[in-house]
Amino acid sequence: MNAGNRYVINRFLLKTAVLGAAASLRSREGAWRVAAVLFLLASALDALIALVRRHRPTDRSLTYWDEAAAFLLLSGLATAIAIGSSK
Repeated sequence: MNAGNRYVINRFLLKTAVLGAAASLRSREGAWRVAAVLFLLASALDALIALVRRHRPTDRSLTYWDEAAAFLLLSGLATAIAIGSSK
């Protein structure tokens, strides 16, 4: 793993921690529901950054596209947990 990939992973983990902490502060609406929305917004923002920087989705190193896909996956997971916990 090269330094660029480590940087992207650390950036992703930091964003995830910050968004998760922010979601837990708004527990009245349900932390998982808020987390799902925040992760979805992070995914959209990362996709926009990838477009502006002209990153290729098929690049060998990690890019904003990979980060956007990971946040989209986290958003879906948080949505599934929010739906399951509301029943």
